[in-house]
Amino acid sequence: MEQVREHIIAAASEKMRQVGIKSISVDDISRQLGISKKTFYVYFETKEELIRALLREHEGGIESAVHKQAAGKSILELMLGFMSFASSIKDVRKDPPLLHDLQKYYPQLFREHLEHVHEISVRLLQHFLKQGLDEGFFRADLDIEKTARVFAFIHQEMMNLLTSVPEEKKQQAMEKVTYAVDILMRGIISDEGKRKVVESRAAKCP
Repeated sequence: MEQVREHIIAAASEKMRQVGIKSISVDDISRQLGISKKTFYVYFETKEELIRALLREHEGGIESAVHKQAAGKSILELMLGFMSFASSIKDVRKDPPLLHDLQKYYPQLFREHLEHVHEISVRLLQHFLKQGLDEGFFRADLDIEKTARVFAFIHQEMMNLLTSVPEEKKQQAMEKVTYAVDILMRGIISDEGKRKVVESRAAKCP
């Protein structure tokens, strides 16, 4: 039964990402999968329940992808690669029909999604801040919980900025974001961490 449920979620996700949520009905999903509406309702009582399950799968995928990308890397490597990753956000954070419809027609689900993404960001940041403390890269008196929430808020605002400003102003916006993050990072990096950053940058110079 779990396999059928996952199959429904996968099929609905692909279709909704193409044409949005509003224009896809339970009839459409059932017809695409070759199942009856009665079978669909065995797994999901409403279309909203399907959308919620789809979002939870997407959110879990984000967290898994970040951990996979960061596996085996030091905090120095992750930090130096952060801004290059941030600059590519505009390419993956388009406003697809699914999110547009979600915000317009299912505002409660949209708010839930934003809250879950924020909490995922907090958990990931707490994990990496703890790793940085263990490596001596961050100050020993760092408050992981508060710092994670500050950076999660900044990360969300950064993503909003990069996906809302006109293309011709993207570079200027990124420069401001880079400067702001640089100032904040300087406030939490230990003397040992600063030494590592300097050495890394010096090694890249010809």
